[in-house]
Amino acid sequence: MGSGNWWFRKFRNSQWFFIGIGDCWDQTFDGFAFDPPYGRNSWKSSDEDLELFEGTLSACSKVAAEQANLVTLIPWDPRVINKPVEYGFSFGYGWRRIKKAFSDSGWDIRSTVPIRVHGSLADF
Repeated sequence: MGSGNWWFRKFRNSQWFFIGIGDCWDQTFDGFAFDPPYGRNSWKSSDEDLELFEGTLSACSKVAAEQANLVTLIPWDPRVINKPVEYGFSFGYGWRRIKKAFSDSGWDIRSTVPIRVHGSLADF
């Protein structure tokens, strides 16, 4: 079991998010699954949302076991759900930038699956 203190950072949109998992856990994880918090039409949201997502990817990578896996949902433009991944964007950025967030954090993308949520949101 890990030990330590949990800490939170408040972003301007008044939502609280957990960050700093590496500062409060003293063992590695075999896997991660998360669905980032986001609002309506978040696939076209701000730098702040992408920064939180990148920080989460990085924090997970720092405490990941060598063969760890990560599953996450990211907000996706529902208008391009049936098009090649290169047409999509999330957090206001194109697929190339989202893919870079994963690779910069040490994660390799092995598969992608588009999921329609409702008329103004899909997940990827």
